[in-house]
Amino acid sequence: SPTPAKEDESKPWLAVAVGFSPDGKSFVVTRSSESAGGSIEIYRRGNPGDPMPFVKSQSIATDARPYFIAFSADGKLLAVSQNSGEIMLVDLETKAPPGKLPSAAGEGGRLAISSDNSRLAVIGLDGSVILWDIASRTPFGRPIKLGDASLPTGVAFSPENWRLVAADANLKNMVALDLDVGSWIEQACQVAGRSLSEEERRNYQLPANGPRTCASP
Repeated sequence: SPTPAKEDESKPWLAVAVGFSPDGKSFVVTRSSESAGGSIEIYRRGNPGDPMPFVKSQSIATDARPYFIAFSADGKLLAVSQNSGEIMLVDLETKAPPGKLPSAAGEGGRLAISSDNSRLAVIGLDGSVILWDIASRTPFGRPIKLGDASLPTGVAFSPENWRLVAADANLKNMVALDLDVGSWIEQACQVAGRSLSEEERRNYQLPANGPRTCASP
């Protein structure tokens, strides 16, 4: 069974999340201490005949408590939410030093990575959903607030990445968010009743290379 690094053996630990990568080559455990910080324990599948099916290959110490995990579809990228709001991005293939997405101003909850590995969704414990562009490490649009009394419990992309579905315990329902840029442009045109100015396009977070005019009614 997983064990913490030697220097942390005196601390009480709690295993928060566990999971296999989609390719089955990696097994990950996030461990949090009762005081502060924690670690991300990464295990790789052993060779046939080895006494243990998985062998620890990497242990990453964290300043904040690590919470939940999400793998990319190809199993190469691992995202880990933390109580600081920061998201750690771990390259499981190169073992390069982890990258970080800046704090989202609230404890991070469940995560999901789109099937094309382009976006990361994080549903915070404050009831907001934040989308990140993984390549540029920048937010995709503004945080989406589910409601002041929301209690988010999960988030997932649809297979074609056009929808993001969030579960909310207080709403006792699922909230489906439209991620299709073409749909966003159509809705913005309907609200404005005309083609949008460049400033309006920026305010609506519309892409620079999208349609320049709205369709005639």
